[in-house]
Amino acid sequence: MSRFSYRLARAGFLLLLFSTTHLARSAVILSFEGFPDGTILTNQYPGVTFSNAIILTAGISLNEFEFPPHSGVNVASDNGGPMALTFASMVASFGGYFTYAVPLTIDAYGSTGSLVAAAASAFSDNEALSGEPGSSPNEFLQVSFAGGISSVIITGDPGGASFALDDATFNSAAAVPEPSSLTLTLTAMLILVPFLLNNVRRSKSKLKRQRALSPAAVRVPACSFLSLLCAASAFPATHSIGVVAVTPITAVIGTSTPFTVTASITDPALISNSVNLLQLNGNGSTTVLGTLHDDGLNGDAFAGDLVFTLVVPLNASAASDIELQVSAAFTGALLRVKSPILNIFFQPANAPQQAITALAQYLAAGNTAAALNYVVPSVNTTSALNALSQQGLSALAAMLSSAQLVGSQNNLRIFQSLIATPDGAKTTVELTMVPGPNGQWLVNNW
Repeated sequence: MSRFSYRLARAGFLLLLFSTTHLARSAVILSFEGFPDGTILTNQYPGVTFSNAIILTAGISLNEFEFPPHSGVNVASDNGGPMALTFASMVASFGGYFTYAVPLTIDAYGSTGSLVAAAASAFSDNEALSGEPGSSPNEFLQVSFAGGISSVIITGDPGGASFALDDATFNSAAAVPEPSSLTLTLTAMLILVPFLLNNVRRSKSKLKRQRALSPAAVRVPACSFLSLLCAASAFPATHSIGVVAVTPITAVIGTSTPFTVTASITDPALISNSVNLLQLNGNGSTTVLGTLHDDGLNGDAFAGDLVFTLVVPLNASAASDIELQVSAAFTGALLRVKSPILNIFFQPANAPQQAITALAQYLAAGNTAAALNYVVPSVNTTSALNALSQQGLSALAAMLSSAQLVGSQNNLRIFQSLIATPDGAKTTVELTMVPGPNGQWLVNNW
């Protein structure tokens, strides 16, 4: 080796000694646990900001039969468009476990906003029940770039609601020395320097090729026409839950009461063991109370009639309104379908009598407008009350004031009262009451 070659090798050694660094990677794992169903993800996690992302919980909004979480019960999903993650500092890689209904792509961007890496799903659909043959849910996809990634965009269906992401991982990057790698690099350089000096033309040509393949010029495979066509045509079928009902809709405070909830679902795409009863809590959380069934057992009237049933005991220590909802999963759908909300009301034991007392007071005062709030709305009832004189209203109020509860069954209360006929005889009058939509007891027959 010539003196010039030796000096160049020594300079290269010193240069590498003080400048060689690597990305020391500290993995950050996002499990998405601990968030209520329906939480919009933004900046809840330090170091990353989400866009178009929502938390879905198994059994509540997430169809866990088709899109099972990789761990726990929560996943993140695309909400209204492609999901984006922007990192507070550069990361070396990003990955996660994906279950998708359409072809999926992950695009990674560097600090200048240029595309630096990309990944695509292995299948067009990897749902657990209806995915492409050979596929399985929770496929791990990853993008990485040694120069650092500042953001990623995950694209499924352009409208969103097309994939579930769980256990997302990114490696934060910090520049620190790496002695072991440095030693290997220097050794290789000392061996190669004489060879490189004797092949200047060849080395220059190689350098040009390396520059042509620099990260800024990395070619990222474009989405295929077939993938775009699949995504554009993957319009989800509309699924629905039929008539839902709960009986009774009222109960006495402090008394455990069995409530029977039924839901008619005739959609053939229904996953039969997915029909859940939810309780919507006042703090924004949701509780799964149980699974409705259609087997003719435990309160279900007939097996196989597509009317699903659950009998669930509930109680409350104070006057309250409890909201229930039925949630069902369908083949090929990420999101569960939910029924209208069902309300049940815990009230004092004498709530019907309180309503009768209030009705009698308004009638005695001649306030028919207020009195009509305590009767089932009908044209005939409104006309009859408005046609009564004050004497007639007072007589009706007296009859109501003496009414006694004689029967109770589910949502029906039966009262009887003795009144005097014009000839002085006594006769029994019967009236019935039912709860209205807001739990208020109403006279429906008198």
